[in-house]
Order: sequence, then C-alpha cells, then structure tokens
Amino acid sequence: MELATTKCWFIWKESCLRIFEDKSRTPEQLTLDITRHYAYWHPANLDSLTEPQCRIIKPKPYWNFPVINTFKLNCDASWLSENTNAGFGFIFGNWTRTFKGAESGVFRNSTAEVADALTVLQATKWIISKNLQNLVIKGDNQTVMRHLQRKFSTIQWKSLAILEEVKKIADNLVSFLGFHYVDRKDNRVADLLAKKGRKSNIITSWEDQAPSFLIPTITYDTVKAYEICNLNSFPVTVSEGINLTDSIIENTTHSELVTDETEII
Repeated sequence: MELATTKCWFIWKESCLRIFEDKSRTPEQLTLDITRHYAYWHPANLDSLTEPQCRIIKPKPYWNFPVINTFKLNCDASWLSENTNAGFGFIFGNWTRTFKGAESGVFRNSTAEVADALTVLQATKWIISKNLQNLVIKGDNQTVMRHLQRKFSTIQWKSLAILEEVKKIADNLVSFLGFHYVDRKDNRVADLLAKKGRKSNIITSWEDQAPSFLIPTITYDTVKAYEICNLNSFPVTVSEGINLTDSIIENTTHSELVTDETEII
C-alpha cells in the first residue's frame, strides 16, 4: 500500500509538472525518483537515518606523471540556456603535460547534458581524424562519463543516440585507455576553451603551440601538481625517458623570457 500510494503521488506530480510548467521527466527518471524516495522514507530505513553520521576524511591525492608515451584529452562544454548557442572545447597533451593541440567551437543544443555529449563526440571525431592512439578522454560530466564507461547512469534520451555514436567511434581507436571522470577544478583549461568557442561563435584549432589565453591556467595546474607533492612530502614520480625540458613549464618560462627581452629591447 505504501509503495502504491507513493507511485500515485509521483504520477500526480508529473502530471502537474507537464500541465503547469511544460516540463517532463523520462519514464526511467520517474521510476528512479520513485525508487529512491520510497527507499529513503520506508520505515525500515528511518532508524538508520537518525544515527550520527561519521565524517569521512578523504586522503590527499597522490600525483605523479602519467605513464610514458600516453596521452590525454580533456573536454568540456559551456551552456547558458536553450535559446543560445553552446560552446565546446578540448585540449590534447602528452604525458609530460606538454600541449599538443586544442579546438573550440559552437553548436546549437537543447540541454547542458546534450552539449557535453556533443562535445565528447566532437573530440572523439577529432582524435580519429588525427590518427591518435594510446590516450584517455576526460570530462567533468559524471553522468555522461559513467554512460560511456557502460555503468548505470540517468542519461537523458536526447543524449543516448549521441553517446552511442561516441562508443562506436571509440571502438576504432588504437590502444584506447577509456573515458575518465575528472573534477571541474581539474578541467579548467577545457572550460576556458568551451567559453571561448561560445563567445567567438566560430571553430578555432591550435596545434603544437597553446594560445596565449591558456598559458597561465596550464602553467598554474602544472605548478600546483608539483606543490601538492612537495607539501605532502611525496616524491614526484617521473617515468624513465621523460625529458622535463620539454614540459609546459619549460616552454612557458622560455616564452615569458622571450617576451620580456622583446619588451626591454
């Protein structure tokens, strides 16, 4: 009886949502909401909710250089509303965090999730066109990444066809290391590119040399990674064969020195 009344209540709420607000949820999302609500408020679970909650302290992250000869592509979307264009951006680099390429652009979309799905699709097609391999694709939309990892997720039906195409394309990648979820703080460079694409309203590509507006953020992220290791007395693990003179820190420092000398002259 409790489950039946819960279902009726949610169906009534869904009806009001569609009539008065012109919004709707998918049957899958509605089912999930009912299940979660019932599981949370069921009498069998109420006793556990009153127990004091223990604070879980997560260990500080251990950072090291990725495995030699591996690459990563970070991607992100910039979305404001259904009535405006959305921007996409992705950046490609090697295991020393050296910039190897990037692209930003714009497209029409309906939701923020669709924008993220289209961004991953655009990035995957770009990888195929460049014949790149031995890489991982990272993004900060956990729902999208979980679906691409073939895990349970509450993905919107509008995004399904796009992400299924991504999976098919990814199956053709050589030595593909998979899709990984990253925190938004670790995806700031891709976010800057996405905002650039949305505002400029054109598709722009860069190869070998990073655009000037990205340099401060790229350098900051790399320096902070070193600091995390130093503050926690963790050694920075550097794979054999890595030449740190080719890293983004060296390239950026050299560029700044050249700029300073030019200004002095």
